[in-house]
Amino acid sequence: MKKYLLFGASLCLLSTLAACQSNSATKNVDLSGTYTAYLQGDDWGESISKITLKLDKEVDAKTISADDFKITEKREIFDWKQPEKGLIPTDFDRTVLDAYVSDEDGKKEDKNSTYVTLEMAVGPNDGRYFVAGPGSPSSQYPELYELGISLSDKSDVTSDGSKVEKLTIDSKMTGLSHSAENFKIADFKSTDGVDYKYASFEPEEKSDILVVWLHGLMEGGKENTDPYITLLGNEAANLGKKEFQETMGGAHVLVPQSPSFWMDKTGSDQLVEGKIISDGTSFYSKSLHELITDYKEKVGAKKVIIAGASNGGYMGMVLAREYGKEYDGYMLLCEAMEDRFVTDEAIQKLKDLPLYFVYSKDDPLVLPEVNEIPTVNRLKAAGAADLQVAVFDHVQDTSGRLKDDKGQPYDFGGHSVWVPFFNNEVKSETGVSAWEWMAEQVK
Repeated sequence: MKKYLLFGASLCLLSTLAACQSNSATKNVDLSGTYTAYLQGDDWGESISKITLKLDKEVDAKTISADDFKITEKREIFDWKQPEKGLIPTDFDRTVLDAYVSDEDGKKEDKNSTYVTLEMAVGPNDGRYFVAGPGSPSSQYPELYELGISLSDKSDVTSDGSKVEKLTIDSKMTGLSHSAENFKIADFKSTDGVDYKYASFEPEEKSDILVVWLHGLMEGGKENTDPYITLLGNEAANLGKKEFQETMGGAHVLVPQSPSFWMDKTGSDQLVEGKIISDGTSFYSKSLHELITDYKEKVGAKKVIIAGASNGGYMGMVLAREYGKEYDGYMLLCEAMEDRFVTDEAIQKLKDLPLYFVYSKDDPLVLPEVNEIPTVNRLKAAGAADLQVAVFDHVQDTSGRLKDDKGQPYDFGGHSVWVPFFNNEVKSETGVSAWEWMAEQVK
């Protein structure tokens, strides 16, 4: 009888253990955590291209894939066609391209981890971060940017062998890194009281060359901005990368940020119906020259190239007119100095300077017929000694990454000639590369 009781007890015990093991195998877990984001400067501007989740439990590396996640982005947009609506909170679905376990910095790893990095599709309308609003002619850091991160219906993510049923991630990022971190930020106060912030890059080897980049309208300003906006709002940070640095033979790069915009003639100008009322001068010409001189002496530079686009091209023209041969060359992209403000006296001074103009025939903002074309013709007639001109029909994507609705290369718009410039794709009508021309001026 005892044998039967022991046998029955054994069966019950085995059954209980099996049930426990079965329950353990099917037990689901919930994960929670936070995320940091990475901001990439690109041809069209800045985009949040990836995020790294920090979870409260490890996930199994082999179970992570792009199909496991859903991301919804909430940010504010401003519709210039309906300015009366102001900033409008809007939701966007983001496309996850890749997902993998990683270290804290987003570097891919093969072992189980509490960190998961998600890479997302980016483009002119995908993942944009900066915001431009009514009453401000500059891009700013957003007050609203949130990501809703969850598991998709297809998810088979596991943690220690158990299926992850729910993922709860704080919608606000805990940190932001970006692609221009090889530039440092500093301050400068001029003798006439203008406060500047600027970004700068120092080459690894000693160099006596300085390249000054002057940004466009949307990248200046005092509130909720910094010089990283001038570097990430396009690909200006490429001036600190290998290809440009090798072309120049190593160069310091200075990127001043205008306290308002370079075409500001009083220091307190406002846009009038979205337009700048210019008179061919700049409130910042003296203080900017002082900043460049101070930085030049600080790093031991002997040769200086001024380069700028749009508002920055305008400022380059002002510096050329007022300081002439104190600088070694002027790269002027879609420069916004109307020819009517360029006097005959100025032409006589400019004709002896190394000048390189870049524009597109279809620029809708800085009309070549009003700006570059008549000025270039007058310089040629005056016998300009070193004048290069690069003219585009259109500014289109050449990387193959961006297509329009008809499958044709994406058109950035004729004003965006800084796109081919930062990609080293500008050649003058005589075949002279823009970057190589800059390097030639400082040899």
